[in-house]
Amino acid sequence: MKDVYTEYEKNYLENGVEIPEIRLLFSLKENYDKRRFNIPISNEVCAILVSDANNDFPPANIVVYPKTEKKLKNLYPLDKCVEPMCYPLLYPTSTFGHNFELKNSFSKKITLCDYVNFFLYIKENKFMPHFFSKKLFQQWIVDQASKVEWERLEYIKKHQKELCSSNYSNVEDFLKQKAGKSEAEIKKKIILPSTFIGGPRSMHENFMDAMAIVNETGKPDLFITFTCNPNDPDILKCLFKDQTASDRPDIVTRVFNLKKKYLLELILNKNIFGKVIGYCWVIEYQKRGLPHIHLLITLEQKDKWHNTNDIDNFISAEIPDRNKDSELYNLVSTFMMHGPCLEKSICWDIKRKKCTKDFPKQFREVTEITEDGYPLYKRPNNNRFVYKKGQKLTNQYVVPYNPFLLKTFRAHINVERVSDVLVVKYLYDYIYKGYDAATIECVQINNDNTQKILNYDEVSKYLEARYLSPCEACWRIFKFPLQGKSHSVDKLDIHLEKMQNVYFQQNANEIEIQEASEKDSTLTAYFKFCTENPSLKLKYIEMPKYCTWVKKTKKWKYPRIKKFNKIGRIYPVNPIDIEKYYLRYLLLNVSAKSFNELKTVNGETYDTFAKACLARGLAKDDNEWEKCLEEASYFSRKHPKGLRILFVNILIHCTPKNPKKLWEKFKDHMIKDLKKKYFNFSYEKLLEMCLFLIDQNLKVQEKSLKDYSDMPQLVNSINNFEEEDIFDLKEECAKKEQLILLMNKDQKIIIEKLESIILEKDQQKCIFIDGPGGTGKSFVLRAIYHLSRSLNKKICNMAFTGIAAIQLQKGRTLHNRFKLPLNIKKNSISNIELNSKEAEEIKNTEIFVWDEAPMASRYLLEIIDKKLKEIMKNEFLFGGKIFILSGDF
Repeated sequence: MKDVYTEYEKNYLENGVEIPEIRLLFSLKENYDKRRFNIPISNEVCAILVSDANNDFPPANIVVYPKTEKKLKNLYPLDKCVEPMCYPLLYPTSTFGHNFELKNSFSKKITLCDYVNFFLYIKENKFMPHFFSKKLFQQWIVDQASKVEWERLEYIKKHQKELCSSNYSNVEDFLKQKAGKSEAEIKKKIILPSTFIGGPRSMHENFMDAMAIVNETGKPDLFITFTCNPNDPDILKCLFKDQTASDRPDIVTRVFNLKKKYLLELILNKNIFGKVIGYCWVIEYQKRGLPHIHLLITLEQKDKWHNTNDIDNFISAEIPDRNKDSELYNLVSTFMMHGPCLEKSICWDIKRKKCTKDFPKQFREVTEITEDGYPLYKRPNNNRFVYKKGQKLTNQYVVPYNPFLLKTFRAHINVERVSDVLVVKYLYDYIYKGYDAATIECVQINNDNTQKILNYDEVSKYLEARYLSPCEACWRIFKFPLQGKSHSVDKLDIHLEKMQNVYFQQNANEIEIQEASEKDSTLTAYFKFCTENPSLKLKYIEMPKYCTWVKKTKKWKYPRIKKFNKIGRIYPVNPIDIEKYYLRYLLLNVSAKSFNELKTVNGETYDTFAKACLARGLAKDDNEWEKCLEEASYFSRKHPKGLRILFVNILIHCTPKNPKKLWEKFKDHMIKDLKKKYFNFSYEKLLEMCLFLIDQNLKVQEKSLKDYSDMPQLVNSINNFEEEDIFDLKEECAKKEQLILLMNKDQKIIIEKLESIILEKDQQKCIFIDGPGGTGKSFVLRAIYHLSRSLNKKICNMAFTGIAAIQLQKGRTLHNRFKLPLNIKKNSISNIELNSKEAEEIKNTEIFVWDEAPMASRYLLEIIDKKLKEIMKNEFLFGGKIFILSGDF
């Protein structure tokens, strides 16, 4: 390969072509979760796994140049020749790597994970170059872990069964038609999703399960974060001569796993804080090179900390007296001091120019319990201090800790007391936020290495990728658990009568479909169980606690052998599905033998579950909608837009008696995204914006705030905007200026011309941007987008195809925007009604961008021109809108 590279380099130089230097840089995008998409600060080798459109991780492309064939050849990533070719220093005798023919002493095939595991154990009198390779060992281990992940995905994709699903009533109709020899077909083909431990879907399920545990045991009392100490004596004594902890992620991982087990032993079994009745924990890495554990625990009622004295007995936020306890003083100075906070620190907020963790804290002579979740710990101004990075740090910078745990583990171990339910939701969302990630971009560097030249069309593209560190790679290869909980949680089906999903293989015949349809769901099996055991009177939600669900027979078995804690969780239902929603509510509160019995109250059978709920007095006020919004707020912390939409659905479909009370209780949840974006806006302004967005969503369903007289009404006039168009003018100006600085002369002329048109200095309203591929059209369109927003003008990016549309900011297809038929003909029309919300949106949009315009027929232009004239009620071209077409003729 070196010969091939040298030959290509020689040809480049002879032809006078400059060899480009491409670098891969980590980037931090503002709207991304800073807890996951943070910049790496540790000096380590990592793997950047970029998922494709199916959320799969494609394999590494291994290319070789066999001298006998004289042409490039691709190797299968798991080929046994790959390892000795990629890592000749680790395989000096050219022994093959893993292959699928390898078997152990029991004639069982050895998996890649087990094969790598074998190399991570020291064998006496055996040459083990891996452990002495420093950064090369890090590269090898993340490479192997990436392959293990990819191999598991490939296995699932090849061996999963293709299934079809339909609800029971459709299956019943199908079988009847088949019996009558009529042609019939039912199936909604589905392929079971590939789920990975630690993946987004898995993390969301764990979050939901954790909240079910909160409902069972109560809110947690303590939040503990324990980070691995690379200078731990137990790690150092395992290293070879002249090695550091970063050279041996395998040792770091093993030692921390043992420390984690001991921490759980102290807290869960030896009850150092009191008897624990509920807990959950998660392992994380976050690009700092070292693993850490987040642990939430719930104490028994008699052991809870009810006053400030209880808190002070277990948690301290003070620098100890050096003369009285020098060991603790040194540990606090080394591990528990936050800061100093500088502009380049991870915790520094550039906009607010302050620490995101709110350090330094205020001095305080006594501990105070507040309503916002965390106590204000005692931090006396007693002239105790430590020096760190040349700065004097007082009690204001101490991270709360427990002295016993700090002395035991001699590492950073933060202990916090938790009280407020909002903080509880945040913490559970925090620990189940998902795998570590990175945003990367490719940049081209010029010869003098002084200026970055970004080709926005070809090279520079932000990519959301998974970040895999050496420690995480080892953790996964060793198969150590990534999370744990005090209770096992069974997911319980919720469906209306004869509406349960029936699963069968794609090529199933009538008999097989009939057999599949006769299998019970957890709900129908519950009704049968209650019929057979009427004296137990168990509620549906209680079934997993007292019974075992036997998957093979699809039956509930009583009693359950209580080897571990187990609870149930009924899948949530949107109130817009009103019957299913009230069915869920009844199942949470009533024991029943059938759907019909749930509808029966005092001998009278009602025709809906909603009426049955009212008759039972379960929905006589707005408490149910309060509970619904409360539960939704658990899962909408990062997406307040969803909470606003749910609130609108409750207003329209559920007719609450006191909407204002619901608004007052949950308005702070509904403005969280606005508050984050417009941190300098007043509280009243944010509420006004939120009400406007609620009003806009109501209008979609032909309602408005005026229909709810007790709800706060819009007082001030707000410029019409859509939810997705909330932006900061200063930020848009900065982005525009940044892009203009990187433009060539012709690109700048386009921007200057367009700015003149927008500011109405030019009567020309339509322009066409022409340029072959690679000349920077996409770059210019990006600049136009930010230019329009910086001038507070509403812009709509469109393209002829979906693939082209996703390359644009907030792009959509022309067919979607103008409600056009798929096949455009001369007499085709737009299906937008003049008094519709879509027409109102178009009316308020001032600039339209159409990329890849030459791909479309002339009829498409004529249809859009006609519709815009109708909406704007004038005869100007495109209704007088600024229309920008782009493409290559």
